[in-house]
Parts: sequence; C-alpha cells; structure tokens
Amino acid sequence: MFSPKFRLSLLLGTFLCLPLILHGQDRSADTTSSIVGEAFTIFDIKSAANSGIVMGSTYFPKAGCDVILVADGETLRTKIGNDGRFAFSGITAGLVTLSIVPPKEAKDAPFVGTFELMPGENNMVIPWQRPAMPEGSMLQLSEEPIITMEENTWVYHFPRISGSGYAGPEPKDESNLVSKLIGLSGVEYDKNNHLLSISEDAVHRIHINGAFVFGLNP
Repeated sequence: MFSPKFRLSLLLGTFLCLPLILHGQDRSADTTSSIVGEAFTIFDIKSAANSGIVMGSTYFPKAGCDVILVADGETLRTKIGNDGRFAFSGITAGLVTLSIVPPKEAKDAPFVGTFELMPGENNMVIPWQRPAMPEGSMLQLSEEPIITMEENTWVYHFPRISGSGYAGPEPKDESNLVSKLIGLSGVEYDKNNHLLSISEDAVHRIHINGAFVFGLNP
C-alpha cells in the first residue's frame, strides 16, 4: 500500500500536469478551416469590332452560381454573391471537393476541383474558363494569365477595377486575397504594376484545374 504522503504527491503531480495535457489536446484538435473564394472573368475591350486595339479591361464576377463543398462526409452549399465571392467556415481540414455550377442559361461548363484544405484560412482565386465570345465582338476574353510562374515564385497579376467597372489607374478596391497577402514574409507587393510575388515558402499554394488556393496560416 502507498503511504498517504506518496498518494498526495501523486495526486498533486497529476493535477499540475492536467492543464498541459488538455492544452496539448486542444492544440492538436484545432484543425478547422475556412475558405473564401472569388470567381471572375476578365474581358479585353476592343476599340471597335475586329480591331486589334485594346482600350482596357473589365471584370465580370460569376454571380449567381451554385457552390457545393464536400468535406469530411458533409455536403455544404452556398451561392456566389454579386461581387463574385463565396465563403464557407467551420470546415474540417483535409481533402475537399469544390464544385461551382453556373445557371443553365449561362451555358458555361462547371468547375470541379479536389484539393487539400489547410487548417485556418484558405483563399481561392478562380479565373473562370468560359466559351470564347463571338468573333468580331468588342468584348473578348483576356489572354493575360492571372498567375505566372518565375522559378519557385508565383506572380499574381491581380485585376484592379475602377468604380465604373473598367480596369484603370485608380482601383475601386484591392481583392480580398491581396489585402491579406501584403506584408507576409516572402510576399513582395508592386502597387504600380498590380503585382504580388509570392515565394514558395510564403504560403501553402495549390493549383487545381485553373484555380489557385492559398493557405494563409503557416
């Protein structure tokens, strides 16, 4: 039999260790995620039909599309708002499948992608792939890529949109992702040229079916 003094010491030691054990469990269980997405198409505006002269660009959010997220055996649904954005929160981190289904009258193909959602906040940029505009139209799909690769650095050519909806020198606002990436270690911001250079170690990056996912929590 243990002496009363030994039993008291054992009980006291267990009590002192308990907060550390629970704290460790809480940290390991903190695997919830959120995702904010932005889906859009960039069009070039020609000076006239069949003209090769580009006057500027305009930004079309993919408003009204159904968004379906399958994560940890659950199916969550929302719609893209008028600003082209959608969001989910309280998701278990891990492999997820995201589907975006345009309205039938749009005649656009849906987007589907499976990727790893990181713990914390994830931002998704979806340059929408849609059928080409009719030949001769003053609006044509922009040929400029949203993100280019320079060795192990991604360069994000983010659209800056003026109050009228046309790309111009004075932005209406910067995208949700840009405002969150600015200032992070490994991210360089070129305001004059609307560029973000994002190094490999700055954030967790995924390219899936033409879309780009950034896990913002290291």
